[in-house]
Amino acid sequence: MNLVGVGGGARHLSEKGTREQRTNMEIYRGHATAGIKTAATISPEEIRKIVQVGKMKHKQQRRSYCPINFALESFGDPWSLLIIRDIVYFGKKTYGEFFASEEGIATNILASRLAQMEKLGIIAKRQSKTEKRKEEYTLTEKGLDIIPLLVEMASWSALHDPETAAPADWIALCNARKSEMIQMIRETVRDGGAVFVGPGSVLSKLAGEEQQM
Repeated sequence: MNLVGVGGGARHLSEKGTREQRTNMEIYRGHATAGIKTAATISPEEIRKIVQVGKMKHKQQRRSYCPINFALESFGDPWSLLIIRDIVYFGKKTYGEFFASEEGIATNILASRLAQMEKLGIIAKRQSKTEKRKEEYTLTEKGLDIIPLLVEMASWSALHDPETAAPADWIALCNARKSEMIQMIRETVRDGGAVFVGPGSVLSKLAGEEQQM
């Protein structure tokens, strides 16, 4: 029989006791010594609760509280940004539309990223108004706040990628009227539109401006 002291008391562990049980008792003894709890004995259920709390705290830890790190942990992987791009620039809203994008996202990754961004409040899911069996994803106000970052990324890529597909006139316009364009894109996407496609797109609004001049 093994004897392990806890807060001045004692408890017997049978020979069938696992190494994890003995380790858990040591963890609890440390808590008791620190004055967190001074009971002479502890039940297996209490041990499980203590260990579970420790695991939860570990899972909640972040790499750092740097704002760049926070953004990267929220939406910084390529697939999340491409999903947001599809919503903003091409008016995509459904799982099938995201899956059809040329980058070829895997189904499990797509489902994971959509769930993560919904949990973080970047996108919202709702039932389609036209097809009840489909669900649509839209940007929340928190998600709309990412639009300036997309505009800057597009400008940077157009400058440094010799094979960029970005229209030169569009990049020049965004650089010349950046604040105005960002606001127009935000309002258009909030209303259910997109930059390049569909009725009420940013391009159609700009075309209307030219006709009035």
